[in-house]
Amino acid sequence: MIDHLDQAILAKAFQGELVSQDSNEEPASTLLERIKAETPVAETSSHKGVR
Repeated sequence: MIDHLDQAILAKAFQGELVSQDSNEEPASTLLERIKAETPVAETSSHKGVR
């Protein structure tokens, strides 16, 4: 019973059904794109730390 309840609550949480949605908030996809644009890309180098 408890496991089933936990799964049901998690499912509702991931579907955004636990709280009412504010129509004034930006969609998650827009927020993620804004975060990507503001986050500097880390340099990756295979020679990093090699002398």
